[in-house]
Amino acid sequence: MSDLRNSEPFSEMDTMIALHALDALEPAERDAIEAAVAADADLAAALDEYRAVAAVLAEAVAGPPLEPSPHVWRGIS
Repeated sequence: MSDLRNSEPFSEMDTMIALHALDALEPAERDAIEAAVAADADLAAALDEYRAVAAVLAEAVAGPPLEPSPHVWRGIS
């Protein structure tokens, strides 16, 4: 994997940081992103923000699924 910080557009870096926050990178990609984050405070802050969002999303979907009320079911049928 190339050095994303120098050769890819920011949007690609942003995507890779978001994927890293979700633990969705291959080891080589993860290593490259961790190196870039270690060298750049702005990237580290972006990673922290993505991790915070991921934590909120994980908490939002934790627990048993919600059951729609009878009123909702009547509106669907």
